[in-house]
Amino acid sequence: MKNAIFSIFLLAFVVLIECQMPGNVVAAATPPITLSAIQKLHGNLPQNTERTPIVWHNEIIEILPSGNAFSTNNTIIQINSYDLSSNALIASGTVTSNIGFYSAIVYNDIVYLFGTTGNGFRQSYPGNQIVMISSVDLINWTRPVVILQASNNVTLYNTSTTANSNGFVLVYEETVLGDSTGYHNLFLTSKDLIHWESIGTILHPNSFSACPKIYYCSSDGYYYVDYLSYIDYTNTIYYYTTICRSIDLINWQENTSMAVVLSPFNCPLWESGPTPNINNSDCSFCEYNGITYITYMYSDQTTWGNWGLAIYRGGMSSLLESFWKS
Repeated sequence: MKNAIFSIFLLAFVVLIECQMPGNVVAAATPPITLSAIQKLHGNLPQNTERTPIVWHNEIIEILPSGNAFSTNNTIIQINSYDLSSNALIASGTVTSNIGFYSAIVYNDIVYLFGTTGNGFRQSYPGNQIVMISSVDLINWTRPVVILQASNNVTLYNTSTTANSNGFVLVYEETVLGDSTGYHNLFLTSKDLIHWESIGTILHPNSFSACPKIYYCSSDGYYYVDYLSYIDYTNTIYYYTTICRSIDLINWQENTSMAVVLSPFNCPLWESGPTPNINNSDCSFCEYNGITYITYMYSDQTTWGNWGLAIYRGGMSSLLESFWKS
């Protein structure tokens, strides 16, 4: 383990996968391959923890929480912001909460940070609430506001938010006690990033679907969600990130390309570890100066993991739409 933060995050991620793995995994004849236009640059990004790249004051940065986000008691979470190009620390603030699984969006020069907390049925996880905090300077953060309260038989995980022409849509990941199919993604909509209502349907209600990120593409009117899936290839379970899209958040189209967003197959040497890398997960896209930057986690799902940076030399709309072009 690189540090205690990583131990906590990787424990959460491993338990997330292993405790909910359905038993009917179908063996695959061929492995999923990363889209050829996506270039993996390097690994070992600062702080082994949940990350979310955003454009802030004309710079691309990452907002990273630090501290025991998985404590069941309130604790001081330090929120560090780094320049994604240089990895230089540019701001640091704190919030008193046990918020975990962060994601962020910028609107009117305010950074809105979403995460999970509360008391879900898995007591070592943030729990069954989604909360929002915000900041105008990346140093001073508001007190958490609850935007979703789930029942005690639900545990919530990753979140992601996108803006559309009428407001905002948030996707969140949940697992329900006794549900053997694993993790599912649901949606909320808002006009102001504070008040939210449920919308749409459960994405992949009968199958495993984890680590969602959502993007609205104004050029074609689609919502795109990248998410984690897995296959059994040569008697080994591999985790890869693929993508789907929808006009209405109800009817979904799966990726029709032969490629996926990110895959551990044919990975660069720096993506290796003491045991085989079988995972490319938790992808986040951010467009900056005509290039789409992608942060993601690579790991063996058990003992080690790090975060990598990839790029697509084009805008996000071009990248998203490419998975439906022959």
